[in-house]
Formats: sequence, C-alpha cells, structure tokens
Amino acid sequence: VQELSEMFANLFDMLDTDKGGTLDVDGELLQALQRLGQNIILNDLRIAMEKVIKRKHDRTEKANVFQKRLVWDYLYKEEFVMVMLILSEPSEVDKQKRMEQDLFKVFQEFDEDKGGTIDATELGAAMEKMGKVVSSEQLMQMIAKVDREGKGEVSFVDFALLFGIEASPIDYDSVERQEQLNKLVEARAAFVAFDLDKSDSIDVTELSAIMKT
Repeated sequence: VQELSEMFANLFDMLDTDKGGTLDVDGELLQALQRLGQNIILNDLRIAMEKVIKRKHDRTEKANVFQKRLVWDYLYKEEFVMVMLILSEPSEVDKQKRMEQDLFKVFQEFDEDKGGTIDATELGAAMEKMGKVVSSEQLMQMIAKVDREGKGEVSFVDFALLFGIEASPIDYDSVERQEQLNKLVEARAAFVAFDLDKSDSIDVTELSAIMKT
C-alpha cells in the first residue's frame, strides 16, 4: 500500500501541470489517466470519490431513476491518492455498484402497498437482504435517526441514506414508465438484429431465423 500511495502521489505531481494543488476531474484528470492507459470510467471515479471525500460536494447529478450521485469538480492530492487506491481494488467499486443496483429492488419488495415507506419489521428484513443484520434496538435507533415525521416508518430516501447513498423519493409511476420504455428498447433492438436486409420489416426468412433462436 505504501508503494502504491507513493506512486499515485508522484502521478498527481505529474498530472498537476499548473502546480495548483488540485486536479479538475471531468477534464484534465480523466483525460490524462486515459492517455496513460488507465481504463477508468467516470462513474467508477465518482463512486470512489464518494467513499473518500469528506468536504462538501459541489453538486449532484442523476445516477439512475432515483439515485443522486455526489459530485466534486476537483481533487486534492491526498484525495487523489485515496481514490486511486480504491480504484486499484476493482472489487470495492463493483461491490458498491451491486449495492446501488439492489437498493431500490429490495425496498420495492418490502413496500408492499407502494406507499413509499416501510415499517420497522420490513426495514429489518430489507437490511438483512442487503447483507446487514441488525438487532431490534438498532432498528429503532435507525428509524429514530431518519424518521423526521415520527411515524415509525422509513422512506426510500432515508433507507438509501442508511447505506450512505443520496436518493430521490420513489415515484412508482416513473418506475412503470421506465420499465415499459426498457421493454420497447429491447424489442426494437431485437427487431433490428433480425431485420437483416435493413428494410424496416421482417420477411418469412428472417422470421424463420427468429423462430429457431
């Protein structure tokens, strides 16, 4: 780890061409890393930054339907080193991605009435499914911490915060629209794949090929 830290510190000094003590994330940093052969995508960089940076974020951006990603426009040297150490262990970033993907699915499973909240019992089951087993006392402490209205329930926004993730309130109508859109996109992709002559229609031969798959 020490050797890697020193290597990343030297890399920062090399990339910080104006010697300003910071690196612009969307511009010079990402482009410079890619030129050096570091295959790092912006989303992975953002995930690592959320784990490392303690100062106030500069803005937020939409990560998926209900999740917000905290965004910092620049990195200090110490932050850069810690971010690169995380990115050098892909399993850490992959674990975070899986958790983000599962978060809404798990909440939706236990929000049976689609009211946008879950109670203490449902929260306990949801936490366990996300890999965190907590006691009844810990559950009540969690709810007390995030339950702003004192109803003994947790919203999706609060549930996400328990995992250190910024989120937006659930709109199940948006979920349904997104699912329908995804199905249309998949259907269109399948149509294009079998429309071999690009005629925007499928003939008997092409249909036969579909039936054989």
